[in-house]
This record gives sequence, structure tokens and C-alpha cells, in this order.
Amino acid sequence: MIGSAATTLRVTGFDVSPPNTFGGAAPNANLSRAGVQCYVLAVNATGSPNRKDSHGTNTNSVVLLYVYNGVRMFLMGDASTETESFILDSVKYNNLNSLLPNSKVSMLKMGHHGSDTSSGEDWVKAIQPNLLFVSTDTRQFGSNGKGMPTDSHLKEVIDWSGKVEDLPADFCHSFVYWADTGNKKFAAGTPTLRAVCTTLYSLQYDSTGVNFESEGGSWYSYVQDSGSPPVLIGWTGPKITC
Repeated sequence: MIGSAATTLRVTGFDVSPPNTFGGAAPNANLSRAGVQCYVLAVNATGSPNRKDSHGTNTNSVVLLYVYNGVRMFLMGDASTETESFILDSVKYNNLNSLLPNSKVSMLKMGHHGSDTSSGEDWVKAIQPNLLFVSTDTRQFGSNGKGMPTDSHLKEVIDWSGKVEDLPADFCHSFVYWADTGNKKFAAGTPTLRAVCTTLYSLQYDSTGVNFESEGGSWYSYVQDSGSPPVLIGWTGPKITC
């Protein structure tokens, strides 16, 4: 392990330490269950667990990798590209080059609501996700005042991965992104089958062009013990036609 213990992370009743560490050398014994392997990829990657600034707290996010039946699930929290670099450096340092690459299917829960400061090129190319999940919002964050995710960053991540799939025909959907076109800061994209699964799917402006209402739903992924495809998708949003 790299780093030293300074604080304790409590997960389902277990004390997991140290916090500033790469935990991917082996599945975490406390968090792995019934053939599901859980790796703690990063905790407090800045080396300063007590940082209170937003970038520091985001970079210190817990990052987990779950592996079952060859399927990888990356849960990034609010991790930044700095966190991602910490993990990539740790993998290289520990000669664990087979831990991250996509061997069957990889799902990425994009860091920090799909922010431009997360899901960087090196990280996305390393894990090559097939499915992207994004907890979206219509707030504006940070000094530049952007909402998340931006349309341009989603397109970058799709391009960097080279493996983002289309969903089955029943899962045609749209997604809300930061557009910044005049007063209308957000927009809902053209209906698509591309596996960019966000919590917001609809946004309508009123006559002022400033106020809007948005609608959202929940996505679910199920990793099968056997059979094809290895991952089944569920969606609570409306059925539409692409």
C-alpha cells in the first residue's frame, strides 16, 4: 500500500484504513461478498485528509471498483482527474496493469456529475467503458459557473473510450446537458440509444426562456451470473422512439 493512515472510512460497519492509499492490490476482504470483488482504488488521494476546499474534498473521494463475472463497475464519487492520475500511477507502481482494462464489460459512474474536471482522457482510455452513468443536475458549479455534464465532455469521453455501446431499442432516451446557448443554459439532447445514462432526461423552458422544469428517472444495471448480454439494463423513464 502507498501512504499512511490518518483517518478512518466507515463502510457498512467496518473500519477501512489507511485513507491515503491504493487499495487495488487485492480485493478488500471487508467489502467483497459472494464472488463480488471490491477494490478500494483511492481514498484521500491528495494526502491531506483534512482539506476543506471543494477541489481537495472532491479529489479525496472514495473510488471503488466492483468486479463480478468479468464485468467491471467503477464508482467514482466526486473524484477529479487528480484522483484518476493517483490511481493510474499506483497501478503502474504496483505492476497491476491487468486490473483496470476492459476485458468484458466496464461501467463507469462518471466522477462529479460528469464534470469537465473528472473522467479525463488518460483514465477513460485506461478503462474503456461500455456504459456511462451520470448523476446530472441543473445547478451551476465552480468558478466558471458551468452545469454538468457538458455536451462537449460527454462527446470526448465517448471518443476516448471507443467502446461506448448502443442500448437495446426499448431504451431510447434523451439526456440533459449544459449547453450555454444564450439564456438557455441547459438543453435536452436528441433521442439516442447511446449508453449515456443520465438521471435527467427532459427539460422544458417557459416563455421567459430562463425558467424551466426538468424531469428525471433512475437507471439500473444487473450483472448476470451467466448468459448474454452479461449486463441487463433497467430504466424508469418514459419509452420514446429514436
